[in-house]
Amino acid sequence: MLEDMVKKIRIGTVSYLNARPLLYDYDRHASIDVIKKNPARLSYLLSDGKIDIGLVPVVEVFKYHYQVCPRVSLSSKGQCMSVRCFYRSRISNIKKVLVTKESHSSVALLKILFMNFYGMYPMIIPKFGLETMKPTDDTAILLIGDKCIKYSLDCKERFFDLSEVWHNWTGLPFVFALWASPKEINNDIQEFLVESKFKGLKQIDTIVNRYNGNIPKPVLYEYLHHQMNYHLGPDENKGMRLFRSYYMKLNEYEFKQG
Repeated sequence: MLEDMVKKIRIGTVSYLNARPLLYDYDRHASIDVIKKNPARLSYLLSDGKIDIGLVPVVEVFKYHYQVCPRVSLSSKGQCMSVRCFYRSRISNIKKVLVTKESHSSVALLKILFMNFYGMYPMIIPKFGLETMKPTDDTAILLIGDKCIKYSLDCKERFFDLSEVWHNWTGLPFVFALWASPKEINNDIQEFLVESKFKGLKQIDTIVNRYNGNIPKPVLYEYLHHQMNYHLGPDENKGMRLFRSYYMKLNEYEFKQG
């Protein structure tokens, strides 16, 4: 049991709305210390030993061969309004993409879609503060998380939804993040994370009602209840394996390009 553990378990989760169902009511457990950061920061904390388990981008799992908690993911089986590339005129006009520094999986997916689905090779430029910028005729913007949802509400620019394009192309879910650890995740912690997910999914109405930000509650409900997927089963694993194969090819291509 978690309560029997002498040392606190340091769990890192993303500070986005889509993660709220995964650690619902976690503060009842005195043995858990939860740290909330963006995905890229969580990746650093996990690799540096500052947290024991983290909800990290799936590319970090590929890179470091982390152990993964079964039956739980942050994924989508189609449209997902929190990972979008905004542009002004036509996709074929895009020469540069300003990308968030907060996530590695979304940026990798963007590159893979441009290279393999659209047949293009735009310049990728990491940048902070993208939510205050606008696309130009030849420059697109990649946003993720709550900032992407808020940007979408008032945005008059065109966009493509990365998860939706992936699903239409492959017929498979896209897995953005997983509970992962450099060490084996013991059964009690796995059981806690899985049970917490199922509790959270039953409380989406409560999560939405408690939210007091500037995303309309019907939009948030649609996002959490219908667009996000929190399971990790055969389809999600198949999607991950396919993404990994494209990711390895992307790394080889970028290595050859220098």
